[in-house]
This record gives sequence, C-alpha cells and structure tokens, in this order.
Amino acid sequence: MRPLGAHRRAERQRFEALAAPPSRQVTDAGVPLARPRPASAAPDPAAGGAVLHGLASSGGTVRAPARVVLHPSSVSPESCRDTVLVARETDPGWLFLMTVAKGMVVERGTLLSHTAITGRLLGVPTVVAVAGATTAIPDGALVELDCTAGTVRVVQQ
Repeated sequence: MRPLGAHRRAERQRFEALAAPPSRQVTDAGVPLARPRPASAAPDPAAGGAVLHGLASSGGTVRAPARVVLHPSSVSPESCRDTVLVARETDPGWLFLMTVAKGMVVERGTLLSHTAITGRLLGVPTVVAVAGATTAIPDGALVELDCTAGTVRVVQQ
C-alpha cells in the first residue's frame, strides 16, 4: 500500500500545481454560456467597501470574519467556527468545516454544485461563482454576504 500512497500523493501534488480550470465553459460556436465577472474586488464607495459578485445559492445575510481555506486538511474546524468560509471549491471532504461556518463563498460552482446544495441543506448563507474570491478577500477581513443579491462586501480589512 505504501507505493500506492506515494503515487497518489505525487498525483495530488501535480494536480494542485496545475492552473485553475476556467470558471465558465463556452459552446462550440464560441458563444459564452454566461458573462464572466471581473476577477478582482472593486471598491464601491456607495456600499462602503470592495464588492464581489457571484450567484446567490442559499438565502440570508451574514457579517463575519473571512477564513480563506485552500485545502480542508490545512485548518481545524475550530479555526473556521463562526466565520465566512472562502474557498476555490468544495467537495464532501469539506463538510466538517462547512457545518461550523456562518457563511460560505466559493470561486467555482453553480446553483447545483456541492457548495450550493450543502449551503441550502445547512441553512448557511452561500454565494458561489465569485471570481478571484480567495485572492481578493483577505483572511480575517470582516465580510458581509447578501445572498439575495449574490454579493460579498469586504467591510473591513
């Protein structure tokens, strides 16, 4: 089993080094299926801070510190308790973090993605398809999710 474990670790390292796949797919005719949003948070003076846009997938609003997590094994559930979990994407291996979070923001996903469905099941305000969220939202920044509008506002860095 050790060689298999070593092989899978090496595969995972190669996979993590690859560039992220595009957040949107296009048709063969080259027509976008959806309009891509800007990858950076632009200051919005009317809103009082940088605002990112995505798809609202679980209702509600929440204001809490952001917890940027790139891999679920890198943090403990306690470090994510009562925070807005910010990730590239999630899978079932993230559930132990998702259950303690006050909100979730992910870069990739649709209304039928793992993050969106889990957010609805847990009753956690969730916004998916937020381009550049893990780099635009500083870890520990106070953020506000409006899951009616699909916006993520950085209130205080």
